[in-house]
Amino acid sequence: MRVPVLDGIRAVAILLVILGHAIDSASPGAGHLFGWFGVGVFFVLSGYLITSVLLADEARNGRVRLGRFYRRRALRILPGLTVFLIMLAALAKRGVLETPDRTTWWASALYFRNLAGGGWDTGHLWSLALEEQFYCVWPAALVLVRKSHRLGLIASVILICTVLRLFWTGSAFDFIQRPDLRLDTFLIGGALALRPWKLTARIPLTLALIGAAFWTPVTVAFRWTRAAATPVSAALVAIVIWWLVTNPQCRVSRYLSTTVMVRIGTISYGLYLWQQLFLGPHLRWWSLPAVLATACASYVFVERPFLRIKDHAKTEGPGPAREQAGAACRS
Repeated sequence: MRVPVLDGIRAVAILLVILGHAIDSASPGAGHLFGWFGVGVFFVLSGYLITSVLLADEARNGRVRLGRFYRRRALRILPGLTVFLIMLAALAKRGVLETPDRTTWWASALYFRNLAGGGWDTGHLWSLALEEQFYCVWPAALVLVRKSHRLGLIASVILICTVLRLFWTGSAFDFIQRPDLRLDTFLIGGALALRPWKLTARIPLTLALIGAAFWTPVTVAFRWTRAAATPVSAALVAIVIWWLVTNPQCRVSRYLSTTVMVRIGTISYGLYLWQQLFLGPHLRWWSLPAVLATACASYVFVERPFLRIKDHAKTEGPGPAREQAGAACRS
């Protein structure tokens, strides 16, 4: 069972990323906040959905089946990324794009582009790398840690990340991309899946939305605010997600559940992968229609065949997220 509003949230996030990159084309750096906010939404949403899937598997089978989880992640992520990198190599060979160096190739293919490599055309893969690094750690932690200690583990990691950010003196980009400084963003979404935040229903949706949107500049503006503001920003996003999931009849939820928004959310991974080749320094009048067409082709001819394999043995469990934890789109 899919929850349409979650696809709608994913659509909003990828549209923010695309908007940020389009603005950067005219004024470099001016669109970063849109992209960073969109990515932050995806990180929290990813932590929530992936944890929901793992908990559903545990509830149905008595344990988290790590092998099954990683096979399904590979079927979701690898085909689209592989085709993207092959096309990038072909365009670079023909001189259409600048050829990435060897470090960038390896970093892009092996999910550590957030720690190494350079260049615009693969620059967005930092967030995919960060998410995959989270996938490597969190499922194993759920298996190894007792159920009663899981929320305590999340609280400990949030505290550690906050302390590390407090003493981090590097650039804002490094702050955004380093796993030890961003892992708590995912885990706050995981905490929402572990124990639903029922008390947040008393917070008006408008207030949570405004807080989540306007807290992003505070999060990235100054070193001292980054330390504590990051989990606050993620918590506000989590409140919005929970509010929308538990209030499907509200106006915002109904809008996010419309066919257009759900379909944008469905092809969001393709939009994420391919938008970098059309936006930024490559922006032309036809860029937006081209990235939309490419993302649709990616979904139909590359992603969907593997998604059918992935969902062949689909397991349902408790919670609203079910098996909707597809790859999050990133900046």
